[in-house]
Amino acid sequence: MSDWDASVVRPLALEVLGERYRRYRLSDPVAEEAMARSLQRYGQIAPVVVCVHDGSAEVVDGFKRLAAARLLLPRWSTLCVRLLEVDDRAAKAAIYALNRVSRSTHELEEAWIVHALVREDGLSQVEAAALLGRHKSWVCRRLAILERLSPEAKEDLRLGLLSVSVARQVVRLPAGNQTEVLQVTRRDGLNAAEVRGVVDLLLASASREQEEYVLAKPREALQQAHGTTPRTWDPRLSVAGNRVARRLAELLDGLERLEHWLLHRGRAELTPSERGLLTPSFTRLVRDTVVVADVYAAGDITAFHHPLFDRRLRLESWRHAQNQGIAVGKAMCGDATPYDDIPWFWTDQHGVNLQVAGLPADAVRTVVRANAPPSVFTAVHLAKDGSVIGVTAANNPREIRAGQALIKANCPVDPDALLDANIPLQRLIRR
Repeated sequence: MSDWDASVVRPLALEVLGERYRRYRLSDPVAEEAMARSLQRYGQIAPVVVCVHDGSAEVVDGFKRLAAARLLLPRWSTLCVRLLEVDDRAAKAAIYALNRVSRSTHELEEAWIVHALVREDGLSQVEAAALLGRHKSWVCRRLAILERLSPEAKEDLRLGLLSVSVARQVVRLPAGNQTEVLQVTRRDGLNAAEVRGVVDLLLASASREQEEYVLAKPREALQQAHGTTPRTWDPRLSVAGNRVARRLAELLDGLERLEHWLLHRGRAELTPSERGLLTPSFTRLVRDTVVVADVYAAGDITAFHHPLFDRRLRLESWRHAQNQGIAVGKAMCGDATPYDDIPWFWTDQHGVNLQVAGLPADAVRTVVRANAPPSVFTAVHLAKDGSVIGVTAANNPREIRAGQALIKANCPVDPDALLDANIPLQRLIRR
């Protein structure tokens, strides 16, 4: 392979592709089968990356593509390959770097790579951190995952039965005590924050009796340690009823946190493609929102009474399906707050961001606020009583947000003030 130009992609037979570095990646049979279907349908889109070790081509990136191609033998006998001219250490670093660009690596995979660089190749933690482009503390945490976790914990982590966030807490304990905490975590369904508190209490325990109490009743011990009142027991409910009430409270709390994140960060951080990928999960949330006492419906095919517009609406948009699913989950848990989100749609067309809020089709008058660039404008749609019922804006998201507040205010607005583009819509919102 001495004559191989690294800039040239060439086909190689599957049997000559080595998997020396396969041990640094987790196996995912489901993903490999999906990759095989993709190869059959679209062909190979990205080349496999290899390096030369002892005269053999060793795969650095593309293990799923290689496994998928082997599933398709003998119809698929070669893969397009690109050469990466690196030594053994740099090849391990490249496994992390190449996967870090397009998707996140599992922390266990990162730990395997760090362990190989430090313990097998003899690099210091500082040198390994520089090679991987990370801080020394990052390297130290990955080493701890492998070197301080018990064998049972490492196996659970490899199989996906133990989350990395829980593993970070368990690793603070001696290996001999980690199994007990893992058993308690599975038995009581503790989350990472609760496991952290349990580990803190175990490390601070002065006797075995205290440790046994923490392990037997972890949540009660945490409540006592933080000075809070233990969870109350509703005498009107049976054991099963109290268990359901506790689960419903946890569900409501989770939905509230999700709603808060989506409201303040999530929507801005999610790309359109990610929203499409998440739609089935929100659809499932809608489908599964059935209780014995009543049946709830949500989603973009559901008609509902909107308290602000005092009429039944059906809004076909991903945000409506998402937020109404959250509202239904809250209603199931006893929070009967009416669903009153302002209808909102957006699209990007030929470099123009177009957003529509409210119900412009119900307007009796439209006031267009002209702006300096022709590509920026806002149209405010008024109802019979002079209140704002809808807003349409091009390349002007700030006025859409103010327009939504005006729609919710449901108060008459001075049309002359609307015509003056020098008066921001925010000033017209009645406090």
